[in-house]
Order: sequence, then structure tokens, then C-alpha cells
Amino acid sequence: MKTTAGACLAIFLLGSCVFDQPFEPEARLSIDPAIAGLWRQDMKDPERESNRLLVLPHSDREWLVQYPVAEADKTMFFRAYPIELAGGRYVQIQLIGTGDGPVKPADRKYHLLKMNAVGDTLEIMTLNAENLGKAANDTQTLGEAFARVKDEPELFGGALRFNRQQ
Repeated sequence: MKTTAGACLAIFLLGSCVFDQPFEPEARLSIDPAIAGLWRQDMKDPERESNRLLVLPHSDREWLVQYPVAEADKTMFFRAYPIELAGGRYVQIQLIGTGDGPVKPADRKYHLLKMNAVGDTLEIMTLNAENLGKAANDTQTLGEAFARVKDEPELFGGALRFNRQQ
């Protein structure tokens, strides 16, 4: 089985930070149904099947996310749910499995994203967490550190854009 860190770097969350603890441990907010669907990354090569993202509603508070859709040996599965943090709305995702099966509980790392669906476009930005500091290693400290730097212009990386396929 591939290592979690290697798979994350190779597949989906290039440049984003992995957290051992969540910003919010429970899914409390309702999901945006506009985010559900099959999406293809907006790239110069529209035939690249590996750049498809599937977002399915799992409940009224959680999504199941698969990326990439076409390559079973590289695919990853995430639990995703909206959270409110420092007055803003974000999406927290947690790795739950790969094309090889479930990951060990210790490898179920978290990421923080900005996700926004407008019409047939989904925009995703990942947290550049270097500004949070190494001391931010539990839920409370992560939230406090995020609140201190939430207005930093480069807190989130460049947007990945996806176009709705279904």
C-alpha cells in the first residue's frame, strides 16, 4: 500500500498541509448540494481522465469525495464536510481510503479547503498552513492559529477549477 503522504503529494493536495487533528471534529453544518457531482479539472488537456473529481452527498452534513476517478490504483477517498472557522465557511476533508482499501486510522489525515460551486464551475483552494506554526497540533490551537492569520493574502493556494460533467 502506498504511504498516505506520498499519495497525497502525487495525487490531489499538492502543496497543502496535512493535519493530524481536525479543525472541527464533527460535521455540524449542512452541505451545499451544488458541490455534488462529477467534475473535470479545467486543464489544457481535456482528455485526461485522471483529473476528474466525484463528490457525492453521504448525508445532509457530509460528502464522499473520490479523486481521481479514472485511475483505481491512484484514487483516494475522502470524508468531507463544511465547517465554520473564524467567521468563514470552509470544507474539511479527511482521507479515509485509497484504491487499495481503507487507510489505517493513524493515516486518516485532514486538510482544509475553500470550495465554491458557481453554476457549472467548482473552485477549490487548499490551505497553505506554514503560517499556522508547528505548535498548532490540536483542534483548539489550530482554530486559534487560523483566526490569527485568516486575512493573510496567501493563506490559501491558487485555485483549481473543475467543470461540471454530470
